Amino acid sequence: MFPATCLASSLGGGLARLLSWLLATLAVWPAISRLFEPGFVATYDGIWHLSRQIEVDQLVRQGSYPRWLPDAGLGHGIPLFNYFPPLSYLLAEVPALAGFSLPLALQIAAASSFLVAAWGMYALARQLGAGPWGSATAAALYTYIPFHLQDLYSRGAFPELWGMAWLPWAAWALVALARQPTLGWLAGAGVLVAATVTSHNVVALEGLPLAALLAVLAAAGVSCRLALGRTGLGLLAGATVSAGYWLPALAELNLAHVSQLEARSWQGSTLPLTRLISADFFARYGSQTYQLHLPQALLLLLLVVAVGLVATRERDRWAPAIGLSVALALLLFLLSRSAVPVWQHLPLASFTQFPWRLLVVIGLGQAMMAALLAAWWRWSVLGLLPLVVLLGWSALGQVPPSRFPDPLISGSAALLKQEYGSGSDGKVVDSEYLPATANPQVLKFGHGPTVSGTLPSLPPVQVHHVQLGANAWQMEVTAPAPTRVLLQPFFFPGWSATVDGRAVRTEPGSPAGFVELPVPAGSHHVALWYSGTPIERWTGWLSLAALAWCLVAMAGPWRGALLRLRRGPGRPGSVALSHQARAGAAVGIASLALVGAGAIISGAQQPATVALAAANWSPAPGADSLLATTPPRLTKAGIAVALYWLDSGSTNPPSFSFVARGVGGNTIRRWPAASALVLPREYSVPNEIEKRQYLLTGLPATAERVSLVIQGDGGTQALGSLFLPAAAPFHMVSLNFDGLLGLTGYRVERLADVPGLVAQPLPTRADAALQPGDFFLVQVRWQALRPPDHEEVAFVHLLDAQGHTWATQDNQPDATLQPVSAWTTGSTVDDRYLLRLNSAAPPGMYRLEMGLYRAGFQFLRVNGGNSALFGEIKVRPATPPPAPPAGAVQWHAPIALAGWHASGNASHAQLTFQWAALGNVAGNYTLFVHLLDAQGRLAYQADAPPQSGLFPTSLWEAGDRVTDIHRLPPVVPGRYDLQIGWYQPRTDQRLPLASGGSTLNLGSIAFR
Repeated sequence: MFPATCLASSLGGGLARLLSWLLATLAVWPAISRLFEPGFVATYDGIWHLSRQIEVDQLVRQGSYPRWLPDAGLGHGIPLFNYFPPLSYLLAEVPALAGFSLPLALQIAAASSFLVAAWGMYALARQLGAGPWGSATAAALYTYIPFHLQDLYSRGAFPELWGMAWLPWAAWALVALARQPTLGWLAGAGVLVAATVTSHNVVALEGLPLAALLAVLAAAGVSCRLALGRTGLGLLAGATVSAGYWLPALAELNLAHVSQLEARSWQGSTLPLTRLISADFFARYGSQTYQLHLPQALLLLLLVVAVGLVATRERDRWAPAIGLSVALALLLFLLSRSAVPVWQHLPLASFTQFPWRLLVVIGLGQAMMAALLAAWWRWSVLGLLPLVVLLGWSALGQVPPSRFPDPLISGSAALLKQEYGSGSDGKVVDSEYLPATANPQVLKFGHGPTVSGTLPSLPPVQVHHVQLGANAWQMEVTAPAPTRVLLQPFFFPGWSATVDGRAVRTEPGSPAGFVELPVPAGSHHVALWYSGTPIERWTGWLSLAALAWCLVAMAGPWRGALLRLRRGPGRPGSVALSHQARAGAAVGIASLALVGAGAIISGAQQPATVALAAANWSPAPGADSLLATTPPRLTKAGIAVALYWLDSGSTNPPSFSFVARGVGGNTIRRWPAASALVLPREYSVPNEIEKRQYLLTGLPATAERVSLVIQGDGGTQALGSLFLPAAAPFHMVSLNFDGLLGLTGYRVERLADVPGLVAQPLPTRADAALQPGDFFLVQVRWQALRPPDHEEVAFVHLLDAQGHTWATQDNQPDATLQPVSAWTTGSTVDDRYLLRLNSAAPPGMYRLEMGLYRAGFQFLRVNGGNSALFGEIKVRPATPPPAPPAGAVQWHAPIALAGWHASGNASHAQLTFQWAALGNVAGNYTLFVHLLDAQGRLAYQADAPPQSGLFPTSLWEAGDRVTDIHRLPPVVPGRYDLQIGWYQPRTDQRLPLASGGSTLNLGSIAFR
């Protein structure tokens, strides 16, 4: 049966099936709901996957398949998707092309992976014979495996999420193929196995054997040998469809530094047997060594015992029960430190990096157990369902709330900042995807040593008419003598080059391993493009041909017409196609596809390129010369500009400035090039054509069209014009953190519940107004005061008048894109922190607290302490407050006393007043609190502005309710008359009461 038809029949066919499928679908929402809050989930790896997604998006929009990422590797490119599986990024590109921002698109794709995983487990459970409700329970169990949620909210392992999503589907197809060997199921298994492999190779390597084991054990009525052969064919079909990924990855391992990816210490990523299970009820997030937490471990034990007991009733159930139980026991053993010798000798095991990835497979096996139990004992659902709910509660209980602002990364300049500051060239662990001929030591951590020694001496060249495309360069080169030219990308065998249309050999150039090609004397047209290695091209077409065959085989009417042509029993002259004939037809279709692919390859042309704006400018004789420019582009981080230089080999970098001019030609802002350069220039090689990116920050706040030029000793070069919209003004502040960093401004924005949108601001005379539960963005402006030499972490808190924290966020400045140690003296960085106000926050005036610390919580001193307070943030109730009680005393300000009470004793007495603003209060007033003795003399007083000055009356607005606590000095026990009133502190003039007079007598009060 055609798999899609089978799935439709398994999901439909009755109200119970429909409702159970809806239950499995809706049960996913609590797991993924946090993805649809403002911002981007802050995780270990999420930013790196976002960086890659930006590159994929740029290439796809230019019509190029993303194998080589041009902006990774500090702008020199890496062949990432020759080695790393690409499917999850291509799936995330679908919502991106639909118009969603890339951070949101990535999170939509992650949420979709949870739906795909739940539906796959539902289909697998139905395939194993479970009823509708048992299938929904197994799907919910797979959804809430703690490692599944840790991958989402702690690790940010989006490709691994898609590997987990496709695994149950692959098992579903393999089980069906083992039971019913049709071409449709073979094709379906091939596509789904390939989807797993091309989503996450490690998940496939570890999870597909368990899926195949289940297929062999669950093939009731089929011999083990036959079931094994059918399952093997399904895996082979999947390997063929995915050959375009894994064959080049294995064949070209020596072309990159991939061997550095091998695990260095199995001891550090395994646990003693006694610590495999955590005693915590709630799953822990943030740890890089993962355990089975207690609810999952208990549920696993119950499932194994229950499946074993139920299996004893029928002999044909023994194999699945025993096989899965043994497999799970083996997986648990492989998580332990006792299994280190096994890992050290397993083929390809070193590339799995972390044994605790097996928690994915354990979760799959656990859900398979639940599906078998539901199939063999329908009433087991009554016991499983509450346990799965408990598992979900424990897995979601401590999901970290930290989020990055959206959009976090806005383009290639931000990618360079990220790599340079983090030391992860190419968003990887140890430069493992750099080409083997590249020198990672030159670029390591973005702070590589300046190249020393003698650089190559080459006859100079002149370059004109530079054109760029998706991983393609074209230019006109004039050389007085035979010479060589170095281009921006790293050398890799996949690069092709021509000079005047004739192919030339490219080589790795010194010192970093860039593409170098020969240029003869005279004027020539030079082209360079990434065509891929021969094995990349041919295996890619093999995958496409295999995929096309699978689609034909799964197309019911076509397959029936082409491959199942026969007459029914009793019809004369019946003709039937044998399995061999069908296989021959399939091979024929695949061969035709390969022939067509070969014809396409033979006629392939160079990719299209676009001409850059030409430039002919040099700041000084013998210095680097400017060849071409890109138009200036406004981003969230500032104005991004890319300039293409022809290096002269000079050790002195070009000296010039960027200048923004208004419509009348007046200078609005000037940026020295050295402080605007995204990556420092560490060396210069003659005849190297280099792309340097600049980011101009600290833009003027007024809306205006400006023209951007560069000025230096070589004159002026126009770059283009752009419109700068008016930005919300920063509130000025002056804070000095140990003479290292200055904080010069801030602003606060209230965010909508929809990601990426700013909410309608609440009118206020404070810096901002919020309501409990709001997301809000704190933007600050840093300035580097001297060369930083450490990494710093910033913390932002929102404090009430009593110093209680109601929102918090800790993060590296610049959202981990460029740590402080990479900043240059004098540079300004606009930084953003996304926080959420606690839903229980009381109304009142709040202040921001900010500080910086280093490893070991070594705080930078500011204002004599570890942090500084600034800002005035008003929190208003979500619902309008009740009107003041009838008869409430009013002043002319307009201020009303809604209530008051005394607490404490004679030694520690305090008075709490509840004030209501009946309108906007003009001016700042101080409240006087007087205690009069029996003779009417002033005995004690506690004058202070509201909330000790944190909530001045000048910020009171109609509807505000202010809780104001006044602490009295120690008093002699006894009875006193309490009098209060308002006055202006500068003039001592009292505010009159609406009823007359200026003093309100609240009556007698006793202290013990």
